[in-house]
Amino acid sequence: VRFIRGEAGLKKAIQATDAARPGDSSTMLTGKEIAALRGQVPEAVLSKKDAIEKRLDDVLVHARFAESKADIRRLIKNGGLVINGRKVEDEFDVVRKDDVIDDTWLLVSFGKKKRLLIMLQ
Repeated sequence: VRFIRGEAGLKKAIQATDAARPGDSSTMLTGKEIAALRGQVPEAVLSKKDAIEKRLDDVLVHARFAESKADIRRLIKNGGLVINGRKVEDEFDVVRKDDVIDDTWLLVSFGKKKRLLIMLQ
C-alpha cells in the first residue's frame, strides 16, 4: 500500500483495517472509509424500511448472509455478531438508527474474519 498510495494511504488503510476489527468500537469508520471497503467484503443492498428497527436475524437473512434466523440467533448467543463495532448480545435485537453509519452503511462482523457490508437505500 505504501508504494502505491504513499505514507498517508498506508495510515488510512491501517486505520480502516483496525476499525473493521469485530468488537473494536474505539475507532469508528466513517462513510468514506466504509465505501473504500466495497469490493473487499461481501455486500448486500437493502431498503431502509427493510432494515431500520427490524430484527437483526430478519435483516441478515433478507441480505442472504445466513440460511436461517436460527443460525443468526445461535451466532449471537455465542457472542459472534458485531454491528459497526457494537457487540450484539440480545438475539432479538433490532437494527438501530444509530447503528447506521452516514445514514447508509452497516458493517456486520461474524466471528473473527467474516464481514458483510450492507448498503441501505
